[in-house]
Amino acid sequence: MELQEKRILLVDDEQPVLDALQRNLRNQGYIIDAYIDAQEALGVCETRHYDLIISDFKMPGMDGLMFLTLAKKILPDSTRFLLT
Repeated sequence: MELQEKRILLVDDEQPVLDALQRNLRNQGYIIDAYIDAQEALGVCETRHYDLIISDFKMPGMDGLMFLTLAKKILPDSTRFLLT
């Protein structure tokens, strides 16, 4: 039986935060996609499945709560976390 790798989407407007999250999660064996722009990340949700979506709350253009609300409509089975 083949184990399926888990995919995580990270969204934060601060690159150092994304870098730190990616380092820690990759060490656990996850596939990570990271975006600084919430609108761009939302577009990716249309074409990929994510097991976990982690978003910063305070971002320009679209805050994390709105992003996760919209992502839930596209990927209702994904687990979502908001970083504050």
